[in-house]
Amino acid sequence: MKFFSKLLYGSAFAMAIYHLSVKEFSIARGQSAVAAVAYRRAANLINESTGQYHSYSNKPAVIHSEFAIPEGSPKWVRELSELPGDQPSQKFWSQVEHHNTRINSRLANEIVLALPIELTSDQNIDLVRQFVSEKLTSRGLVADWSYHAVPENPHVHIMVQTRPLAEDGFGPVMKPVLDNEGNVSRDKNGKIQYSLFGICKLDLPGIREAWANVQNHHLAMHGHDVRVDHRSYEEQGIALVPTTHIGVGANAIVANGGQSDRIERNNEIQSINRQAVLDNPEIILDKITAQKSVFNDRDIAREVFKYTDNRADYQSVILRIGASDNLIALAAPVYDPVSDKEITPATYTTRAVFENEYSILENAEKLHGQDTFYVPEKRVQASINSFEKDKGFSLSDEQKAVIRYVTQAQGIATVVGYAGAGKSTVMNVVRQAYEANGARVYGAALAGVAVDGLRESSGINSRTIRSWEVNWERDKRNLQAGDVFVLDEAGMVSSQQMRTIVEHVEKAGAKLIVVGDHRQLQPIMSGAAFRGIAENVGYRELTGIIRQCNPEHVAASLHLARGETRQALERHEALGNIQISAKGVDARKQIVQEWGQSWNAGNDAIILTHRNDDVEALNQYARSLLKDAGGLQDEFSLTTSKGTKSFAIGDKIIFLEGDYETGLKNGSVGFITEYDQKTRSISVEVDNGKTVSIDTARYNSFTHGYAQTIHKSQGKTVDDAFIYATSMMDAQLSYVALTRHRDNVRLITSPDAFKDRDDFLNRLSNDRQKDVSFLHRHTQDYADALRGFMERRDLGTPSDWKAAVERTVNHWKGRLEQVTERLRSVRQRLFPSQEIQSTPEQRAQSVRSPVNPSPVTSPVPAQTLRVYPVMPDNVRQVVARLQHTFEHAERMDTDRSRKEVINTSQNAFVDGSHSREVRTFMAGLKDVMGPTTILAAGQKFNAEKLAPALSQFSAADQQKIEGDWPALHSLARASFAVNQLEVAKLIHSESKDNRIEAAYEKSVSLWRTPDKELVPAMPVFNEDIAKIVSRIAASHPETVKAANYMQKDLAQCYTDAGAIAKLFINDVRNGVNVHDTLAMMQKNPEQIGDMHGKRNFFGRPNEERAAAIAAIPAAVSAMRHFASRYENVTQDVTQKETLFRQQMQTGLPGLSQGATNFIEKFNDDGANKEQLLNSDEGKQARREIGEFMSAFTERFGRFETSPTESERFNRVAATIDPAIASELATQVQHVKSAEQSIDLHSSAYSLGQSQSLSQSRGNEIEV
Repeated sequence: MKFFSKLLYGSAFAMAIYHLSVKEFSIARGQSAVAAVAYRRAANLINESTGQYHSYSNKPAVIHSEFAIPEGSPKWVRELSELPGDQPSQKFWSQVEHHNTRINSRLANEIVLALPIELTSDQNIDLVRQFVSEKLTSRGLVADWSYHAVPENPHVHIMVQTRPLAEDGFGPVMKPVLDNEGNVSRDKNGKIQYSLFGICKLDLPGIREAWANVQNHHLAMHGHDVRVDHRSYEEQGIALVPTTHIGVGANAIVANGGQSDRIERNNEIQSINRQAVLDNPEIILDKITAQKSVFNDRDIAREVFKYTDNRADYQSVILRIGASDNLIALAAPVYDPVSDKEITPATYTTRAVFENEYSILENAEKLHGQDTFYVPEKRVQASINSFEKDKGFSLSDEQKAVIRYVTQAQGIATVVGYAGAGKSTVMNVVRQAYEANGARVYGAALAGVAVDGLRESSGINSRTIRSWEVNWERDKRNLQAGDVFVLDEAGMVSSQQMRTIVEHVEKAGAKLIVVGDHRQLQPIMSGAAFRGIAENVGYRELTGIIRQCNPEHVAASLHLARGETRQALERHEALGNIQISAKGVDARKQIVQEWGQSWNAGNDAIILTHRNDDVEALNQYARSLLKDAGGLQDEFSLTTSKGTKSFAIGDKIIFLEGDYETGLKNGSVGFITEYDQKTRSISVEVDNGKTVSIDTARYNSFTHGYAQTIHKSQGKTVDDAFIYATSMMDAQLSYVALTRHRDNVRLITSPDAFKDRDDFLNRLSNDRQKDVSFLHRHTQDYADALRGFMERRDLGTPSDWKAAVERTVNHWKGRLEQVTERLRSVRQRLFPSQEIQSTPEQRAQSVRSPVNPSPVTSPVPAQTLRVYPVMPDNVRQVVARLQHTFEHAERMDTDRSRKEVINTSQNAFVDGSHSREVRTFMAGLKDVMGPTTILAAGQKFNAEKLAPALSQFSAADQQKIEGDWPALHSLARASFAVNQLEVAKLIHSESKDNRIEAAYEKSVSLWRTPDKELVPAMPVFNEDIAKIVSRIAASHPETVKAANYMQKDLAQCYTDAGAIAKLFINDVRNGVNVHDTLAMMQKNPEQIGDMHGKRNFFGRPNEERAAAIAAIPAAVSAMRHFASRYENVTQDVTQKETLFRQQMQTGLPGLSQGATNFIEKFNDDGANKEQLLNSDEGKQARREIGEFMSAFTERFGRFETSPTESERFNRVAATIDPAIASELATQVQHVKSAEQSIDLHSSAYSLGQSQSLSQSRGNEIEV
């Protein structure tokens, strides 16, 4: 399979990236919080604490700022936040500096976040607001944030204080930790334990994860199939090194001519990653499939662009990925034969994903082939009777049918139970039946709330999927042969989790019952595994909605269950259940008012919406309504995981995390019944009527529960549901929200949330079901991949092999037949006067028996009659869709309608679930009445034109053909369209391959290394290494310097110091052991030479001789130093000379033509040097010039003006023609000058773009 990207290098592929870092501002570093916020807001502020003025109003790119305060802030903060403009920031941070006067005081923390470039500015503002609300102000932090819309790098700066707010200013930064009794907690040494207010390192993992989750939520809401991941590459299993955030400080240092360790380290990392991708391009596939099961060539191009820095590398990686054995084509691209435009892009997966998801399918089929789980009808009926007697109501016929299906002998059963259809009831009876049959029944679900529901409503011993996985990894709680495993809410299970479950069940010899609704909510990770299993092994549906009491609501829920969301919305609209609030009316307050009426009547009512910030606002409106009615009195404050909030007796709360001690599950709700002020514990009556006591110092993951997100409501049932709809909802969320109620449902939206009614219906009907690779199994490329998969793993029976080969052969046989028909059609158009025979058999028949124009009166002999095959019902259904599409295309005559014809035809003959039946039916006619013959006869039945073909059928079959003629003509037309499509794809593919290969070759040749070497190789050297080293070491600056020092010190001692130094230097150079000489000199210096001064008769030195003797230690030290330096220099020169001779075994190539052309352009006085530097050509040339000079310097050393300054270069030049040597020196000098000029202009450009640094910038904490 060959793969070529349509996207050329040079296009900008922007994609969301993850970055979060935290900085700290402190007095000890000489920093100012007021100056920092002025810089980030691009404002002019006065530090009211010091009177200092900070002006940054000229700073560009700041498009939005906000000053967000916590709920329940002190009065002075609330009043301050209502001031206009930048005054809240000025006054607040001035107060911060006034309060913090200690030299080590921390003034503020700053969070820097990279914003997704896919979102608009307004969407990013909403994104930041949600993050600030959920993770900062909810913790009691004031968040002063500014949005910097820097091109290709939008980001936000958020400053928060480091001390808690208090009525008179700020509280202490450290507070004692209290135990369960409210006493001060101490460690084992008796020391009081303290907690730090604000943001510390322990908070960072949670904040990082929250920022990723909020981004992914908003990206999905706005229709972007992009995800960010806060985990490291290592945790994701991706062989890349993460870079660190550079920041404006480091950029400015470099722009001002300095060096930044962080930038240099990032450059190293980027080089490492680029090389890693060049060495192993399949890293790109690992990155993509971390979030996507199925992807296209644009996804590949986007990632490759990020890890290559030139056209050649980009195209090389693209082509190598396309040739990778690990890339599997699921479906080829579809082109419009008329316009040659791509209608549908090619889709791919990787071998790892393929194997993972095919393993699910493979094991599911194995389970389906088992036949040991049959429950006798007598036991099934007894279980039904027992349940009905116990519960006091009868099961529906549909429920009984599903129970009997699930208790059949197969090892797998799939139940698609639409929300409210009674899945729990059915599974309760199934459990009883299997337990009566002697089997153990276990259950699993993704969320704790769903596990509770499965346990309580169906009586099944259940655990979360993660709990089962952990136990199985530890070889605990393993299933046994004959066990039954129920997987509930399977539509939420990822492909990887589904594979683990299916493999374990199959290996254990147990039965798997998969229950869920594949239209409810998306899987959390890649791949819709449940949908793939359901459509492969078959399933039974529970469609009789029993949650709703109103028949009209039941009908609407059935529409939703079938994916007919628009019809459901229109039905609810007709019933008056949907309303767009009037202009100027807050839709959230309106819906709370209506909810309040239901609540006051004692109904179990819930408010649902999609966004967390709307949930927060709706909860506050609901509490205000209840307080106005006299409820929720005597409030008290509790610090929760969402921040400090007000609660009261009677408040409804929802739990946000599971708690092992109390048994609470994520998503459970309850009502506060008591509050102990001393211990700060609350008593809560939960769903099942049980009252639990919660110590809020230990567990505080709860918030108000009047309004909830739609996601949290999955699996719940209430009397009345009130929905606040936003533009971010889709069909899946609409389905869940509109099927939670028993009695009443009400959906209200703001008039500015949607453009008009159609926009409202379209957005809430938008279906974004995930794809899964094995749903493409009917395509030819998938069959090829399947066969390779079986070969490599030595899997499959002969029948498996046969099926795979048959699919391959039949596909290509069909394509060849279609091409043959196409060529015959072409010949008919070129030679209309000649009679066209469809097959050799027809030609032979026409020779044997001349055809009578009346096919009915002159049939062929009975023994030669053919039988017209019966058209199956499935084929007729396909025909009906084709005819509708053809009629629509003829009426509209647009590109879009032609696209529908091609897609429908392709689906009919190739990709559709009934395409095999269609091909089989048409194959039965091809020998006598192929598509070309049918099309030539016309849309209306024409017996005269069809006489040669009709003569081979009986009169009865001829009448059937006439009756089926519209259907036959539609099938022939579709076959011809598919044939055109195949030819167009072939022509397009060849043309595209040729164009890309030619462009690739042209671009590569321009930058190809010249065949002729600039510096010739020197495999043989005339002088040996020792001689060269001795000469170089003697004149080496370090040895010359050491010799001068030595001679100077010897001159203080001896009159013939020069001769002594010369002798010593010769000894050192000749390898003589000079240690003895130095020892003798220290012991008896007068034996070495004539010393200054003299001795008297008694041998005593005079003053001059005494001074000379006193200088001996210094002279000896200098001589020893010279010997040491000479030895070191010799070793260094020897290593370099050895390396140099190894390097010179090969020549040094010169610059490519592309780099040479760039230098000429750059040296042109009229050239736009800045534009050249930033172009792709400039980046490639600069890299090549740098690499050449680096290689030259590594061989010959650095030089200032000319390479002839290098001793090694002169040695090489001496071996070649003097004219060539001179030209070589000139060329190298020319490249050196170009490099210096480029660096100079690049630095000047960077300096012009730099921004002045101020004391506001703090040292960054690595995250």
